[in-house]
Amino acid sequence: MNRTGDILLSVEGLHVAYGKAEVVHGVSFDVRAGEFAVLLGRNGAGKSTILHAVSGLIPKLGGTFDFVFVDAWKPDYKRFLDLVLPRLVPRGLFLAHNVLNKQNEMREFLAAIKNDPRLFTAIVAPSGEGMSVSYKRR
Repeated sequence: MNRTGDILLSVEGLHVAYGKAEVVHGVSFDVRAGEFAVLLGRNGAGKSTILHAVSGLIPKLGGTFDFVFVDAWKPDYKRFLDLVLPRLVPRGLFLAHNVLNKQNEMREFLAAIKNDPRLFTAIVAPSGEGMSVSYKRR
């Protein structure tokens, strides 16, 4: 695969520990302009931990987003929205997973996407878990 876009995010040898227990072991990846990035793994594999560790970098990155998909630790959804929404382009999409079956853990996020006048939000539930699809109007 020829990867030619500018590197927007580079993670090299990420290790994360909770106390003495190392839970993420040497994760490395680059995300380039024009690419989609996907983090896959079983429950407990460290996906949310990696996002928590890397999310501190989001305000330092340049540029804008036209599509964001969040499936992380549910109480952090509002924080991710706050970090990304100012940089989401008009007509951009912000999708969030598990908004029905985990709604008790993300009430602040759900209120934000419902009440923010910049967003038009629909919730779809083909699998019962629910996914919010928020379209940025302006």
